[in-house]
Amino acid sequence: MFRRSARFGVIFLCLLLFVGCAAKDNYITCDDIRLLLPESYVNLSDEAYAEDFDFLYGIGSEAVLGFKYDRATLETRFPGISAKEYAQKFVDAAHLSCEVTEQDGLVTFSYAETSDGAEITYLSAIFMTQKNVWVVQFYCPTAEYDQKQATFMNLLHAVQK
Repeated sequence: MFRRSARFGVIFLCLLLFVGCAAKDNYITCDDIRLLLPESYVNLSDEAYAEDFDFLYGIGSEAVLGFKYDRATLETRFPGISAKEYAQKFVDAAHLSCEVTEQDGLVTFSYAETSDGAEITYLSAIFMTQKNVWVVQFYCPTAEYDQKQATFMNLLHAVQK
């Protein structure tokens, strides 16, 4: 009996260590960040293209994704870097043609790209936690972006770190 309980305990501990994000009540918690999602969003982490992200949720052609960088490693290369400075480095490295803005402490940038013949607009935000620097991006077809931008901004403002 003890060996069986110990084995399940080890399995449970491994699951806790390797499962990166958890969803509950339209919120996802991923490491040291928490996001409110639209009710219709589902976990898309099983999609082949999701492997590069720490989380990916969405419905249809609309989604939110996030990935993180270790803050200590980043600050070793760029001591004292701010979220806005990091966002500009990200934009420059990705060769994006957009402006980085900061409003009410939220650093964002928006850009459009063509993917599989469809133009997609991304609204991105940078969040610096004690441990990580997060890039969180909501995206949808460009034709729908004007209708969804305010919702995306509200959801980014609601991010808890």
